[in-house]
Amino acid sequence: MVSVSAEQVLKDVVFRLVVVGAVSGHVTDRSGGPVTGILVQLLRSSYDTKGPRRFQPVSNARTNERGEYRMYLITPGRFFVSAAPVSSSDPSMMAVNHVDQPGLIVTYYPGSSDPSGASSIEAQPGSETGPIDFRLIPQPLFRIRGRVLDTRTGNLPQAVQLEIESRNPGSPGVYSPGPYISTNGTFEIRDVVPGAYWIKAQLLPNANDFQLTPYSLRLELLRGMLRPMIRQIAPQFFTTDMRTTLFYYSDKLGFDCVSTWQDPPVYAIVARDEHRIHFRCAGAPTPNPEKYDDELLDAYVFADDVDALYDEFAARGVEFTRALASTPWHSREFVVKDCDGRLVAFGMNSE
Repeated sequence: MVSVSAEQVLKDVVFRLVVVGAVSGHVTDRSGGPVTGILVQLLRSSYDTKGPRRFQPVSNARTNERGEYRMYLITPGRFFVSAAPVSSSDPSMMAVNHVDQPGLIVTYYPGSSDPSGASSIEAQPGSETGPIDFRLIPQPLFRIRGRVLDTRTGNLPQAVQLEIESRNPGSPGVYSPGPYISTNGTFEIRDVVPGAYWIKAQLLPNANDFQLTPYSLRLELLRGMLRPMIRQIAPQFFTTDMRTTLFYYSDKLGFDCVSTWQDPPVYAIVARDEHRIHFRCAGAPTPNPEKYDDELLDAYVFADDVDALYDEFAARGVEFTRALASTPWHSREFVVKDCDGRLVAFGMNSE
């Protein structure tokens, strides 16, 4: 700070400019190929009042189509470097060349997913530090399911705000849970990478209760403790008339055709919501005379609201071999006979 009085002339003021540097490197995948659109950050460490080390970003860059990045105008000093994908759920953070690769997680140089395993680098004045290279390897993804109870009443809350946040400093691990189902108090969070997390649930106010009541629990997700998530099992049905089958599943059951192979198609995929069925042209199967008497199902489809689904199918003129009803095995379900004679059940747990 310099103080200047009236009519004073200040001479020989010297500014000492700091010569800046740069940090550069490459990000590759398991096979050594370039990974595009990865966010690389230069981090400075600090410690909060509770003791844990925290990382504060001071510069960043994105990898180009060759997996290269470069951060420039870097003040000399000691830093840490991280590389992480940008979530596709936040378009404002995505680069034009963004490529979404599920399973990639934040990685600290020289190759640790745990901030405690990060090694620092020294950015030198007037020179380029590097190459600071990363190899990102997809990690298994997990699914978290749970239930929320109001401990004051013991009942299921009608409205809950849920969030999950990584406990690792500097990690971008914040996930948006799927919808909370108030009928059974359950929630589900998908595509969670290994790590340590906090899950928080907060009751939302209703017309009779304007108090916000926070609940929190600690959850550990550690590599090797949980198996990788199986995302979907898709049945493969055979058909002798692909066009008729595709029309039926679109017109009657509300599926969309998302893929075909060859023209006319000999293989096709239909989808509704997040689930798919594959069809393949093949010769007619040998009839099973006991199929309908014993109700030998070809598939069982779980749905959220089978009553509404049954009404939808009935309005479309679908043939049912068993009407909607509650069963002794605690489900509510019905069975459809499709255009090829397959039996497909649709149901939900009624407990």
